[in-house]
Amino acid sequence: MSGEQRTQPGAPGQTWPLVALIERLEKMCLADGAAEGVMAEVLRGLVGLSEAWHGALWRREDGGALRPVMQIAPRVTEATAQAWAQRLSEAATAAVQSGVIQTRSLPEPPERVAAGGDLVALAIPLCAPESPAQCATLAVGLKSGVLTDGRLAMLRLVAAMMGLYSTRRGSEEGRAAYRALSAAWALVGEMTAFTRSHDMAHVAANRAKTAFNAERVTFGFVRGAKTSVAAVSGEDTLDARSNMVRLLRAAQTETALAGEPILYAVALAGEARAAQRSRSPQHDELAAKAGARVIYSVPLRKDRELVGVWTLEFAADELPPGAREVIDVAAGQIGPILRLAQLNERPLARRLGDATRAAVRWVFGREHPGRRAAIAALLALLAFAVFGRWDFNLSGNCVLTPSFRRIYAAPYDTTIKEAPLRPGDEVAVGSLLLSFDRDEIDLQLRESLAKRASVEKEMASYLAEQKLSRYAEAQARADALAAEIALLQRHAEKARVEADFPGLLLRGDLSRDIGRPVRTGQELLEVAPLDKLILEISIAQEDIAHVRLGMQGEFTTRAQPDEVVPFKLSKLHPMPETRDGENVYVAEALVPNPDGSLRPGIEGVARLKAGRRNVTWVASRKLLNWLRLRLWW
Repeated sequence: MSGEQRTQPGAPGQTWPLVALIERLEKMCLADGAAEGVMAEVLRGLVGLSEAWHGALWRREDGGALRPVMQIAPRVTEATAQAWAQRLSEAATAAVQSGVIQTRSLPEPPERVAAGGDLVALAIPLCAPESPAQCATLAVGLKSGVLTDGRLAMLRLVAAMMGLYSTRRGSEEGRAAYRALSAAWALVGEMTAFTRSHDMAHVAANRAKTAFNAERVTFGFVRGAKTSVAAVSGEDTLDARSNMVRLLRAAQTETALAGEPILYAVALAGEARAAQRSRSPQHDELAAKAGARVIYSVPLRKDRELVGVWTLEFAADELPPGAREVIDVAAGQIGPILRLAQLNERPLARRLGDATRAAVRWVFGREHPGRRAAIAALLALLAFAVFGRWDFNLSGNCVLTPSFRRIYAAPYDTTIKEAPLRPGDEVAVGSLLLSFDRDEIDLQLRESLAKRASVEKEMASYLAEQKLSRYAEAQARADALAAEIALLQRHAEKARVEADFPGLLLRGDLSRDIGRPVRTGQELLEVAPLDKLILEISIAQEDIAHVRLGMQGEFTTRAQPDEVVPFKLSKLHPMPETRDGENVYVAEALVPNPDGSLRPGIEGVARLKAGRRNVTWVASRKLLNWLRLRLWW
């Protein structure tokens, strides 16, 4: 690029005429040119049309980050290109996410020798998800005029050629997948023309080598715990003692033991290669001795029965696109065909033996020995149904409620000063629940005390002067002030509310109401103890006749379904209640909660132990009750 001539598009003798560039790119796309060649031509065209200092194409990796797949730096050094990498990456990411052209400012390169104004990073999304590149970035000068509508339209037109290439390649890959799948079905169809399993294996091995462009294809049969090599592509006869057949048999035995496909790729490196060797040592040895780059072994099954193993070796570093899926589809059809051929190949003696065993099973399953066993089992079951005893349990939904609740209300008209707790917080003895503003009370109290002191002086004066009527009036005022002072003192004492028992704050989130006025008697907080809870059990009407006080039971909660807590019924409500749309009777049990793991409101399922009853009655009780109600008139 650095030695090429750059002129404005449309100028006489320009090196990058737009029309010629588009025609050249179109021919490359239609001719299925290599992705690298198309990308290089697009990038060179973008750099030339924009007179860019640096150009790059970016592709999104599996992790979501963009990385450059191709760069051209005609007017800057490699160090400058690396310094711009972060800003170019940011612009490319923004362009891919938004789908529109993005710009970012760039620092001046040290080697810049020509003036031309500030440099910017121009990011153009390619809008082709299947393309080898998703974005192009150009380092251009603001004074070059590239940011005008006409120049940007030309750049977008060139960038759109990657979309044409992506669409073309996508259709080609679809046709290639169709051809591969057709070849696989042709392979399966050709196998069905033969009746012997070994003939099928030879046909499948040779056909699969051509269909999947493999270096070698091996078919092996699995009978019980033994694996044998049945056919190798290009080989009419096999020597079971040869080293290669032993390697192939060991690899196929490894696949049979694994019970799933094994893909071995020599191109892997580092920890992935080490893990692959550890997981598939026989495939590793086969690849080393045979020189294969990729080995793919697939178990062949009929339902859950393992019939054989199909091993394909490739010279390329990875499987052709879509080959693994096509091989798996073909393997799903080959397994049942091979198994059917093996069944048909059984010699007469083996067929007779299999038929005899099936006949014996049929006879003993239908005739007297089996019938006697069935009758004996039926009689035992009937005896158990008539005389057997079974635990009779009653179940119902349950919920934990507090044993009692303490409601704290406003003692007088005042405002909230402190409210440190919120619903769900645990409360300790003596902890502050609530405090009220007592400034006005303290002021009134001081005024009342001062008035009472003044009245007491008047009383002393009236008593000394023997003005008994005035003394009586002063005495009445002093008594009224004393009552007022006592009331104010009680209010002052109630300005700080502390917990007098440990528990849980159920209701009253006042953290946002600091300074809010409240009226006398207004309910503010609700606290319940945690050391004991009441278990309320909903009992269906058809079961209430079997419930008695003192019955033992156990329950589990949705919060801790793995823990079972025993209880004993202590109370039974006399009237039914409507819960969850059904009329039920409510029974209560006091449940200790010393560690506080249970909380009010937790729901669960309870089971009452009503003794042991007849097995048939326990199993059919609900059905019989339903029939009695429906058939009674």
